[in-house]
Amino acid sequence: MRRLTPALKQEIRAFGFLYSQITADFMLPERAETPQTFQDAIESFAALPAEWAQYELARPTFFYLEEDAGGPESLEREEVRAQVTRQVSAYGPDGAALAEQLLDDPAAVQARVAAMLGAYWEQSFAEEWTRLEPILAAEVERAKGVDPIVLLGAVRSELRVDPEQRLLVRQSFHDHDVGVEAANPLRLIPSVYVWPHVRVNCDPPWPLAVLYPPASMRSGHAGTSPPAALVKALRAVADPTRLQILRLIGEQPRSTEELAPLVALSESGLSKHLRALTDAGLISSGRSGWYVLYRLEPGTIEQLGPDLLRYLRG
Repeated sequence: MRRLTPALKQEIRAFGFLYSQITADFMLPERAETPQTFQDAIESFAALPAEWAQYELARPTFFYLEEDAGGPESLEREEVRAQVTRQVSAYGPDGAALAEQLLDDPAAVQARVAAMLGAYWEQSFAEEWTRLEPILAAEVERAKGVDPIVLLGAVRSELRVDPEQRLLVRQSFHDHDVGVEAANPLRLIPSVYVWPHVRVNCDPPWPLAVLYPPASMRSGHAGTSPPAALVKALRAVADPTRLQILRLIGEQPRSTEELAPLVALSESGLSKHLRALTDAGLISSGRSGWYVLYRLEPGTIEQLGPDLLRYLRG
């Protein structure tokens, strides 16, 4: 973003109402099974009748805030126009002028949005797309044939899943039930930029769609659990007495009889700490004559980071 021209940055900020809290409907593909280039999408938007483009651009600012919001005719109502002005004005010092232009000269704003998206592609996104496209393509392949309940059930943020009732719930003040059926199919659209949220489009005439983060973005999913061995090792060293024991053993192999007075514990009290460190793979033991000596396991210790190593080495 730092590379963008000041003029483009200003336009992106001004049009924040299209994407900051919602994904504007014109940004969704009409048919999820049909590939569409970025340029195709811009041209499709630019070809819309101006009055419909006006509604597409204004809709995110009022539709979910008005109890009886409707179609393009809503923009004739004074309370809706006032709501549009308030919302657009919140996105920069020139917001009021942009709102006025949107309400009075929608074709000009339509052209501005198309130009902004085109400039963003040229200055930044074309290069970024070479990194993102393989991520999204891999998610499309992974999701093929996967039950949507299972697929979206792995998404941590904002969704509650009831497999028995075949129900997905996303909390929203825009509250209604939507049925998925042949006449109203569900589009599942992986999106890198939607993370960590989930976006839902549920109002006709736009397609029923859920935008969700790909599984490779683990922090947006239930993800891969941390290795049990690492968790156990971190828990074992998260104790001042055990750290002291490790440092003493790091100096030289030591027996229980030698360690106990050095850490001011009885041998029975020491044994539980030694057991925890052994179970975590941080130390091992071996007999030497009459004594059992405890030694560090360097391989496990080194995985826990340089700060721990510095402490153990004095």
